[in-house]
Amino acid sequence: MTGTIINIGGIAGSIITIITLIMLIVKPTRNTFIKCIKKTSKVNENDKIIFEMNEMLKKHIEQDINKKEVMALQSEALLCVLRSEITDTYYKYITIKQLRTYERENLVKSYNIYHSLNGNSYVTIIYDEMMTWEVIQS
Repeated sequence: MTGTIINIGGIAGSIITIITLIMLIVKPTRNTFIKCIKKTSKVNENDKIIFEMNEMLKKHIEQDINKKEVMALQSEALLCVLRSEITDTYYKYITIKQLRTYERENLVKSYNIYHSLNGNSYVTIIYDEMMTWEVIQS
């Protein structure tokens, strides 16, 4: 019985060796064998999934870049609005050099936001000047 198993193992080994030799020598047979292995191992399906995930990732990156560009434009627009608001307040009250309580609070909040967005220019100078003005109760 053991001799039979050894003979079967030897025959199976010889068959595998012959098939391997044929695969190495004959290209069409090798290609067919590779296609068969790919079908059974679902490599094409995995490649498709990877491709789809890669495309989705590219779309997300593009959307992220677009969002960053829009956010930069919005920040710049906000800086312009805050600069204008602070400047308008300055020219509105420069003759009397007084601010109402709520206007000073708005001024401080606006300037803090303006400054946190890296706003700079003459705004700091006029803000500092307005901080020295008298505050009147309203």
